[in-house]
Amino acid sequence: MTVNLFGSFGFGNLGDELVLPCFERMLEHAGLDHRVQAYTRFNDPIMGEAKSHLAAVQGFSAGHQMAFLCGGGIIENRDNSCLNRALEATKTAASNSIIPFAISTDSGQNYSRRNVSKIKSALKRLQSVAVRDSFGANTLKQIVPEKHVRVIGDIGLWTKNDAQLTLDAKKKYGR
Repeated sequence: MTVNLFGSFGFGNLGDELVLPCFERMLEHAGLDHRVQAYTRFNDPIMGEAKSHLAAVQGFSAGHQMAFLCGGGIIENRDNSCLNRALEATKTAASNSIIPFAISTDSGQNYSRRNVSKIKSALKRLQSVAVRDSFGANTLKQIVPEKHVRVIGDIGLWTKNDAQLTLDAKKKYGR
């Protein structure tokens, strides 16, 4: 099974870069036979294995693939948020194949009317949303009060504690 993962990969932020290996470990611990294809919201990632969102738009097949949104920069008051990039790439996918899991939202921001409208429209396509903290949940409840939002914690909490994973990432990204 191919699992597509959209996040803020590719620019050396340790927290964002750890999302991919944590996500892969989570799938391995669940015993799933999978291949993860990571896509970043950025046009030209400078490091890592993630492909640009442009590659996702060109190569995403809505067939039997799943698309997860995970980590930071998912819902933001900007056009290149991960949510917007993923929806652009998966516009033909079924709503139950796009899963926001342990995502972050910019909290305390004033969202433009245009972006509030886009977020409402996008989240109506999705069955449920799992955020990593109460700030994100409160922000989404203000924007889309009818949407079911669960707080589940950071992706790192869903994987086996592995200090070596963090050390390897610090060596690789220098942060």
